[in-house]
Amino acid sequence: MARNRLDAPRLRLLARIARDRRAFAAQVADKGTCKGKSDVEWYKEGTTLAQARGLCSGCWVREACFRLAVLDDTMDLLANGGSIRKVIGVRGGYTARRRVPRVKALLKKLRPPKKARAAA
Repeated sequence: MARNRLDAPRLRLLARIARDRRAFAAQVADKGTCKGKSDVEWYKEGTTLAQARGLCSGCWVREACFRLAVLDDTMDLLANGGSIRKVIGVRGGYTARRRVPRVKALLKKLRPPKKARAAA
């Protein structure tokens, strides 16, 4: 039972992530240039940074979209496990390769140290 427990700082961080995610998602849904468009363009692998910037250039909520992508990617990996290679596509004008360092940093804050995971 104890292994599923999170300490208070991690719980606060998860609560903040949930709150931020809702706010960013609302901004992107209301004002994003991708509003109402197919996801095929945004999630295909092999997109270059120049193409990503072109897809999202001029978008009013580009920064919110990028932050939302980092939160979504992090929460997906935290909940479902798997490799960081699951992070794909273009969001906020950034390719997955550019988002991965932020995702890794946030995962590090959310996951308990390896010693604690091994003991559980």
